[in-house]
Amino acid sequence: MLIRKFYLMAGAAIPVTKASHWVVNGSLVVETRQNYLLALRSYSHGYEETDDGQLKNTAWYGSNLPMHNVEELNLTVGKSRDVHQRIALSLSTGPSLVRYQMPHNIKTVTSGGWGGILNSSYYEYDVRTYWLPGWSIRGDMVLAANHAFGLSIGGVFNYNSKMPNGGLNLNFLVGKLGPKKK
Repeated sequence: MLIRKFYLMAGAAIPVTKASHWVVNGSLVVETRQNYLLALRSYSHGYEETDDGQLKNTAWYGSNLPMHNVEELNLTVGKSRDVHQRIALSLSTGPSLVRYQMPHNIKTVTSGGWGGILNSSYYEYDVRTYWLPGWSIRGDMVLAANHAFGLSIGGVFNYNSKMPNGGLNLNFLVGKLGPKKK
């Protein structure tokens, strides 16, 4: 059999920009006996439009600022190297397809409230959707707890013409991470 390892990764990333709210990712990774990687990966993140500090959060609970949303699907190839029986390092890169939803035409709307005393504000806006080609590069350190479960820690950078992004990843792994102990 040519496949040495295969696993699913699901996790979150710590964004490198303070405006990002959430970054989630998932991957299906296959590793050959020659330590080559082939992975199908998905990233999704969003952040609030601040318009250089001009827009303010007007919600009492949560946020009502317009959100940018970036979703990316990429196919990466790379190489893995076992450092220890339960530790491996990997580096992979490949093309991606990005859907970027950008708010524009943002307007502040103020409600009349009760007799003009209890006014509240919210934002109305349109959304432009861009489909973009991109490129992704990723490095990981895999820590296998046993043959079926583990963690990965690493970094990722996703490039596209409108919204390049990157961050530090922490992922939970499920799959065939190595042989069972006998």
